[in-house]
Amino acid sequence: MYQSKKFLALFGATLFIGATAWAQDYKCTSWEAFPDGTSKAQEIHTIYRDDFRGKNWEAAYKNWSLLIPHVTSPREAPARHFEDGIKICKELAKASTDPAQKAAYAKQMLSLYENLQKCIPAKITAYEIAYQAYDMQVLQMSMADVISTYERSLSLVKNNDAPYFVYSTLVDATVPMFGKNEKYNKAYMMDLYNKSKIACEAGMKSTDAKAAEKFKTAWESIQATFAKIEDKIFDCTYYKEKIQPEYEKLLNNNPTAAQVKEMYDRLRCPAEDELVIKIKAKYIELKKAEDEGKFNDYFNIADDYGKYFLLSQRNNEGDASESIKYLEKALENKTMPDSISNKEKAIAAYRIADRYYRNSSYGTARSWCRRASDYNPNWGDPYLLVGTMYASSGKLCGPGTGWDSQVVIWPAMDEWQKAKSVDAGATDEANKLIGRYREYLPTAEEGFQRGIKEGSSYKIDCWIGTSSIVRLKK
Repeated sequence: MYQSKKFLALFGATLFIGATAWAQDYKCTSWEAFPDGTSKAQEIHTIYRDDFRGKNWEAAYKNWSLLIPHVTSPREAPARHFEDGIKICKELAKASTDPAQKAAYAKQMLSLYENLQKCIPAKITAYEIAYQAYDMQVLQMSMADVISTYERSLSLVKNNDAPYFVYSTLVDATVPMFGKNEKYNKAYMMDLYNKSKIACEAGMKSTDAKAAEKFKTAWESIQATFAKIEDKIFDCTYYKEKIQPEYEKLLNNNPTAAQVKEMYDRLRCPAEDELVIKIKAKYIELKKAEDEGKFNDYFNIADDYGKYFLLSQRNNEGDASESIKYLEKALENKTMPDSISNKEKAIAAYRIADRYYRNSSYGTARSWCRRASDYNPNWGDPYLLVGTMYASSGKLCGPGTGWDSQVVIWPAMDEWQKAKSVDAGATDEANKLIGRYREYLPTAEEGFQRGIKEGSSYKIDCWIGTSSIVRLKK
C-alpha cells in the first residue's frame, strides 16, 4: 500500500488528536498535483472508491486521505473527492464512540464542505447548503451553527429550490427560543413563517407526488409549531385566513356548540369583526339547541342521572354530596343517557374520584380515576390525581419521613409519566409535580444501605399495593 512520508506525518499527528488541522484551505487541483504522479493518484483513487462503494469507511478514509491534500478536484468529476470525503467523515463520526475522534471527523467534514464551495461555486445553492446543515445536525454540531447554515440556505433560495426540511427544521429549532433570545423576535418569526408558507404551498403543487406530500407534512408541522406562539406574533388577518376555511368545512359536518366555541376562542379578532359575529351567533344557536335537547332528555328519564342533573341544577353545585351519589349510581348501573359521550362519562367519573379524594378515601378515588381512564384513555388528569394521592401518602404508608414515607413518590412519578404519555396537555402539570417531588426522593446512600439499586423493581405496600421503579436522589 502506498504511503508517503508527508501522509504519515499528517495522519499520525492529527487524525484523532485535534480537529483544527483539518480546517485547512485546500487548493483546487487535479491528478497532476499528486507528488508521485497521475497514475499513482488514480490507482489510489480506484482503491479507495472500491472501499467506499463497499461501505468500508475506515479503509476508504485511509486511502482517500492520501489524495485529498493534493488532488481535490479531478477534472472528470470535480466534486467527487470532496463529496466522498464528506460522506466518509460523516459515517466515521456517526460510528465513533470517542468524543474527540467524532469531533475531528465532524470538523473535517465541515472543512470539506467549505472547500467544495470554494472550488466549485455552483455548489453554493439553497439545496446544497441545506444538506450541509442537515449533516451538521446529524453529527450534533453546535445548534447555533446548524441554524446559521439553514438560514444561509434560505438566503440562497431561488424558485423554491430548498428542500422541505429546511423550513420545518428551522421552525422547530427557533420557535422554542422566541421570547428567550433577542434574535428570534417577532420580526424573525413572521419572516420565517411567511417564507415557509410560500415555499410549502408551492411545494405542495409539485408534480412529484412524493415531494408534494413531504411539503404538505412539513407545512402541517410548521403550523402546529407556530400555533404555540401565534397569539404573540400574528394579527387578525392571520387568524381569519386560518380559521374561516376550517369553519366553513365544519358547518358541513353538523358541528357541536363546543366545536364552534373552540373556533370562536381561537379567533383573535375585534368583537365587531364580521366573522367573529357570525361564529358567535352560530355558537349561541347550537348551544341553545343542545341545552334544550339535553333538558328534555333529562326530564324524560326517571333514573339516577336525571336525579343528579336536577339536583345539581337546583343547587348550582354539581359536586355536592347530595347529588354526586346519583351520578355515581348512574355510572355504576350504566344508566347514563345515550347523549352522554364517553369523554363526558370520564369527566363524571373523575368528578366522583375528586369527591372521594377530598374526603381522604384514596382507594375509592383511585378506582374512579381508573374508570375515568377507561372511558377516555387519552386524558391525563386521572393519572395526575392518582399520582397526587400516592405522593400524599407518606403519613399513611410510613411515619411521615424517611424511607417508607419517601418510596410512595416512585409510583406517583409512574402515574405522572403516564399522564404525559397519553395527554400532551398534561405535560406541564406532570413535569411540575415530578420536579417538585424529585427533591424528596430517597438518597442513593439510603438505597445502598438497604442493598437497593437505582432502576430495580420495588413493591410499595400500604393502600398503594403496587410495584414501581427505584429512583434515588444522587
